[in-house]
Amino acid sequence: MNHHQDFPFGRRYKILEDIGHGGMGRVYKVHDSVRNEVLALKELSRQHIVSQASILGFKNEFRIMSEFQHPHMVKVFEFGISAHNHPFITMEFIPGKNLSELSSLSTDQVVEIIINIAQAASCIHSRLYVHRDLKPDNIKLMDDNTIKLLDFGLMSQLGLPASDRVSGTYYYLAPETFTGGIIDESTDVYSIGIIAYELLSGQRPFIGKSVEILNAHLKKTPKPLTDFYPHIPESLNAIVLKMLEKDKDARYRNCPELLEDLEHLTGKPRTIETSEPRQGYLYSSKIIGRAVEQTVFIKKLNLLQNSQTSALFVGAAAGMGKTRLLGEMKNIAELEGIKTIFINSQTAAGQIFGWIKGLMLQLIPLSQEKEVQAYKDCLEYISKTYDSESRQIYENDLIKSLILWIEAVSQKTPFVIFLDDLHWADLKSIQVFNELIRASDRLKVLIIGGFRKNEIEKTSVLWHTVEENLTEYIELKPLDSHQTRTLIENLLYPSPIFLDFSDYCFKNCGGNVFDLIEFLRYMITGGHLTKSGKNWTEPVNLNSLSLPSNMEERLIQRTGRLSPEARGLADIASVIKDRLDLENWQAVSGYDEPGFFQGIDELMNYQIIIKSNQYYQFSHDIIRRVLYENLDNSQKKKLHNKKADFLETRLTPDDRTLIPVIAAHYAAAENSFKAIKYSLEAGRDAEINNVEWDAFDHYRNAARFLEDNQDYPGSQDILLNIYEKAAQFSSAAWIDASTCLKWLQKAIDYRIKSQDMDKVFGLSLSYLVSACISGSYDAARKKIPEIIETCSVKEGTIHWAILYGAGVCLADWYQGYQEDCFSHAETAVKIFEDYLENLPDDVWPAYSWSLFWRDKARAYLGQPVKMENVEKIRQLMEQGKSDQTIYWHTLTAVTARAAFTGHWAELLEWKNRASQLSKQMGKIYWFECWISHSYLYGAIYCGAFSQLENHIKKVQASPDPYQVRLAYLFRGMLELERRNFSHAEQNLSLFLEMEESAPDNSWAEGFVYMAKTCLGADKNQDAASYIQKGSDLVKKEPYKNPLYQLQFLQLSAELAISSADYTPVKSMLDRSLEMADMMDNTIQKAFVHKLFGRYYFEQDEPDKAQKHYLLSRDIFLSLGNKYQAGQVISILECITPKDINTGSHKDYKQDLNLLSKTIIEDQDSRFTLLDNEPEQDLKTGDNMTMEHTVSDAIDKIDI
Repeated sequence: MNHHQDFPFGRRYKILEDIGHGGMGRVYKVHDSVRNEVLALKELSRQHIVSQASILGFKNEFRIMSEFQHPHMVKVFEFGISAHNHPFITMEFIPGKNLSELSSLSTDQVVEIIINIAQAASCIHSRLYVHRDLKPDNIKLMDDNTIKLLDFGLMSQLGLPASDRVSGTYYYLAPETFTGGIIDESTDVYSIGIIAYELLSGQRPFIGKSVEILNAHLKKTPKPLTDFYPHIPESLNAIVLKMLEKDKDARYRNCPELLEDLEHLTGKPRTIETSEPRQGYLYSSKIIGRAVEQTVFIKKLNLLQNSQTSALFVGAAAGMGKTRLLGEMKNIAELEGIKTIFINSQTAAGQIFGWIKGLMLQLIPLSQEKEVQAYKDCLEYISKTYDSESRQIYENDLIKSLILWIEAVSQKTPFVIFLDDLHWADLKSIQVFNELIRASDRLKVLIIGGFRKNEIEKTSVLWHTVEENLTEYIELKPLDSHQTRTLIENLLYPSPIFLDFSDYCFKNCGGNVFDLIEFLRYMITGGHLTKSGKNWTEPVNLNSLSLPSNMEERLIQRTGRLSPEARGLADIASVIKDRLDLENWQAVSGYDEPGFFQGIDELMNYQIIIKSNQYYQFSHDIIRRVLYENLDNSQKKKLHNKKADFLETRLTPDDRTLIPVIAAHYAAAENSFKAIKYSLEAGRDAEINNVEWDAFDHYRNAARFLEDNQDYPGSQDILLNIYEKAAQFSSAAWIDASTCLKWLQKAIDYRIKSQDMDKVFGLSLSYLVSACISGSYDAARKKIPEIIETCSVKEGTIHWAILYGAGVCLADWYQGYQEDCFSHAETAVKIFEDYLENLPDDVWPAYSWSLFWRDKARAYLGQPVKMENVEKIRQLMEQGKSDQTIYWHTLTAVTARAAFTGHWAELLEWKNRASQLSKQMGKIYWFECWISHSYLYGAIYCGAFSQLENHIKKVQASPDPYQVRLAYLFRGMLELERRNFSHAEQNLSLFLEMEESAPDNSWAEGFVYMAKTCLGADKNQDAASYIQKGSDLVKKEPYKNPLYQLQFLQLSAELAISSADYTPVKSMLDRSLEMADMMDNTIQKAFVHKLFGRYYFEQDEPDKAQKHYLLSRDIFLSLGNKYQAGQVISILECITPKDINTGSHKDYKQDLNLLSKTIIEDQDSRFTLLDNEPEQDLKTGDNMTMEHTVSDAIDKIDI
C-alpha cells in the first residue's frame, strides 16, 4: 500500500469523493477523524505553487476566510500541507444543490436568496474586501432555504483598480473588472444582479461567446424581467436592472443601499452588516478634474485605426493622480474594444531592458503562434550576455525585430501601450520606446507614457520624441477648488459637503489629490472627522484645529498611530522598496506568521499598503519615501543588510538581474566585503551593457569600500583597474568630475612607480581631457608641462602630435584660445601626415581629433569649415580607424559654422544628422548639448523661439559645467530679443561673473550681448564700456578672434549712431562689410547693410537707406530668414519717400527705432510686437506699446 496515495492529506483525512476542480485546485469530500465530521477539503494545484510566497499567500487567504463568521458563509477549519507538498484547507461540507442546479424557484424565494447573498457580501466588504466571484456555482441553498457562500479564491482588496488579468466567470463579471476600473462594493452588487436576473427569468441576461458576453456587459441593456414573466413586480424589476447598470454611479453603490430597497419590497426589517471597521478607509470610484486630458486621449484613440496618432506623455508632480489617469485611459480604450498593454515599475523592476521584457511578455497573448516563433529571439536576446561590441549590434537587431513583431500584431489588432512611472525606467528601455514611437507611421499602436516631471531631467532621452514633435506632452495641474470639493463629495459619499470645509481642505492641500486624501485620512484617524451611520460630521470650528502644516508631517503622525508591529513592517517595506512578495517581506521582518499577517491587515486598513495581484506595494510611493527618510541610519543599515542577505539566497547562475539590487543594499548597509563583491559584479554587467552611468556608480561604491578595506583580496589590483575606468568611460567626467580626476591621478602615480610610461601618457591625456570637460582649466594647463616632462615628449614626435592634437587643442578651445587651437591642430596634422603610411592603429583616432580641432577652431574664428576634412573623418570611421564619437564632434564644427553665418536650414540638417548619430551610439542626451550652442545661436538669429526655452533648460540641466554656464548667456540673449532688458542684464551679468573667475571660449560673447542689452535700454555709456572691454579682449592673444572683432566693430557703429556721432560710422561699416566678405559670413553682411540703412536714414539720405535695407532684406531672404527679413520689410514700409515728403520724418524715426527692437515670434510662427511687458521710455517715462503687427509684411515674403 502506498501511504501517499491512500492518505495524501495524512491519516486524519480520508477521501470520500472527488467533488470537482476549479481555477485554483481540486475539492474533495473527506472524513475528519479528529472532528468525526464530513468536511470539504480544497487543495491548491501545482501551477499555483511557484514559491514559498505563493504558499504564504494561500495561508493568508485561509486566515482571512477564518475571520468571516457569518451565517451565510462557509466555515473554514484547518490549513495543512499534503504529502505532495501542496497546501490545502478544510471547511464545512455543505450538502444540497448549487443555485445553478435549481429551477422553478418562486419570486419570494429568489428575493430571500438575494437578500442572503447581499448580507454575506456586505460582511466581506466591511472587512475591506470584494468577493469578485459571486455566481450560482459558488452558492448552495440549504434545507432551511438560506444560502451558504462557498468559494473566496478571487477575493481582492476593496477600492483598487482591476488587474490586467481577467479573473472570474465571464457571465457574472461587472464591466469594471475587465476594463481596469475600480473594484468596490458595487462590483459584487452587479454580480448579485446577474444571479437575481438568472434565477427570476430562467436565463442569463447575456449569452454567447466570451467576447460577445464581455461586449454585452459593456454596451447591452438587459431585457426587462417582465418581458419573461409579467407577474414579476415592477419594483423588483427596477431593483434588478439598477443592480445591472453599466455606470457605477447609477448602480447601487453598496449592499446596504440594495438591502434597504429589498427591505421596502418585502416589508420585513433586515440585519445589515455594519461598516464601522472601515471608517477611515477612503477611495474614489471616479476620477475627478481630468476631463481635458481624457479628451486628448480619446482624440488620439480615434485616430489609432489609421496610424495617424502621435504618442502622448503625461507628466505630473507626485500625488497628482497620474497613475489613476492612465488607468482611466486604459478603461476607456478597453470599453471601445481596443486591446491594451500596461507596464510599470512593478512589472519591470529596474532591470536593464526590464520594461522591454515586460512589453514582450504582454505582447505574446496578442500574437499568433507563428509570430511568437518568428520573434522569440527578442526575448532570448534580453536574457543573454554579450561583449560590448556585440551588444550594440544585437541591440539594433532587437529594435528592428521588435518593431516588426508589433507591426505584425497591430495590423490585425491595433492596441495601446501604457508605460507608467517612466522616471524609474532604465535607459535602454526608454531608447527602445523612442524607436517604437519613431516607427509609428508603420504601427497601429498608441503609446501613452506617464512620469513624475520633477524626476526626469531635461537632458533625459525621454524628451527626444517630444522635441521631434512625435509625442504630445501634457502636464497635470492641481485640482481647483471646485474639483477638490467634488472629490471630497465622492470620498465621503453620501454626506453633503459644506463649502467652508472643502475650501479649508483646498487651502491645506493645494489641489494635490494624494495630499487631499491623506489629509482626510489624518482628520478621520485623529477624530476630527467622524461618522455616524451613513453621514460624516465635519469639524465645527475649522480655524481652531491644530493640524500638521504639510503632507510629510501628516504622514509621519498618521503612521505613528500604527501598532509597533505594523509600523515595523512598514519600515521594512520602505527599505525593500520594490514589489513586496510575502516570503521576502516576512524573511526580512523575522515576524512569525500570525504577527506578520496581523501587521499586514493593519497596514491595509490604514491604506499604507495595498495588494496588487500576488504582490503587495505602498498605496503611493510618497508614503514609502517619508517612512524611509524617517528611519535612523542604524535601522537603515540593518534592514538593508537583511534584505541583501535574503536576495543572496535567491541568486541563480542563469539570472543576474538581482546582482545590482544586492549590491545597492549591501552598499547602503555598509557591509564592506559584500558591497565590494557585488558592486564589482554589477559594474561589470552594466559596462557590458553600455550603461556607463550605472557602471561608474557601482565601481565608485566598490572603490569607496576598497580604499577603507585594504585587506580585501587583491584590493590594490582591483582599485587600479577601477581608477583606470575613468579613462575608459566617456561619461566619467560628467558623472563625477572630482572622483574622475582623483582616480586618474592615482592611476598615473601607480603607473609612474611601475615605470609603465605608455600607460602614464594615456592616463595623463585622459586627465587633461577630463579636467577640461569638468571646467578645471587650471588643472588642465598645469598637467601639460607635467606630461611633457614625465613622459619625455619631444616636439615633432608622434607623442607630441597626440598630446597637442587630441588633448591640448581641447584645452585651447574650451578657454577660447582659438588661434592657439588652430595652430596646435595644424602642426599635429602635419606630423601625423608625415607618418601616415606607417601610423599605428591606436594613433588614427588622435589624427582624427586633430583634423576635427583644426576645423572647429576655423569655425569659431569665423572661417569656413573644410568639408573634405569632414568627409575624411567620416571615411576613417567607416574604415574602423576612427570612431563615431569623433565624427559626431566634427558635425558640431559644421553646425557652428552654419549658425555663425545664418544658414538655418543647413544647421538643422546637420543637427539632425548629429542627433541621429548620437542615438545610434546610445549616448545619453546631454551629449547633444554640444550642438545646442550652435542651435541656440542660430535660432535667435532667425527668430525660431518656440523651442528655445526648452533647449535653454536642457543646457542648464547638463552635467557639463561649460554648458551650464552657457545657459545664462542664452537666457540673456533670449530676454534681449524679448526686450526684457532687466532680465537680460541679470543673466548676462551672472554669466560674465563666472567668466571673470574662469574664462572660456564664450567670454567675448558675454560682452557682445551685454553691449546690445545696454544699447536696447538706452544705456549708451554702459554699452560703450562693454564694447571697449570686449574689443580689447579679442584683439590680442590669447583671445584674438576676427569673428568677434567684426561684431564689436558693428556694435561700435551702432553706438555711434545711437549717440548721433556719425563721423566714424561709415568707415566702421565699410570695414565690417570687408571683414564679413573675407569670412564669407552671409548673415553678418545682412546685419551690416541693415546698419548702413539706419545710418543713411538718420543722415536724411532715404534713397541710400532704402538701397541698403533692400540689400539686407534680399540677403536675409536668400538665407530663408523670414524673421530678420520681416523686420527689414516693416522698416522699409515706414520709410517710403512719399511718407518722408509729408514731413512726418521724425515720427517715422521714432517708430523705426522702436520697431527695430521689438519684433519677436509668437506661438503661431507669426511675428508680432511684444505688448505684454512694455518697457518704459527712459526719457519720457511713458509706457511704449505698439498695437500693430508686421504679419502683412511677412505674408508678402515668398522665398
